[in-house]
Amino acid sequence: MLGLKTEITKYVDMDIPTHCVECRIVDALGEEHIFIEKVPYVTGEHLTENSDYPRNGHLACEILEERINDGNKIVKVTTQNPWYIQSTTGELVFEVFSEQVEIFDYS
Repeated sequence: MLGLKTEITKYVDMDIPTHCVECRIVDALGEEHIFIEKVPYVTGEHLTENSDYPRNGHLACEILEERINDGNKIVKVTTQNPWYIQSTTGELVFEVFSEQVEIFDYS
């Protein structure tokens, strides 16, 4: 699966059976985006409030467009598919550097 690299910053208690964590990315413009997501959607690790943070993870995504800007390969991705992962401000589309996107497998 294709994933946007993310930094898992902390455990978030959401009073639901599935554990949630806060994640962050910094886009190609240097803007930070925060996500609150269920642990199995961002990592294959079993994370809890007692886990060490930060940790690496991925947000499943699809590439919408690729371009070169000032010698850097910029990739526009959406986190809408397959799991509708949106930022805390409701954003689903992000422009990031190509090295922020990679294939991952949590099976």
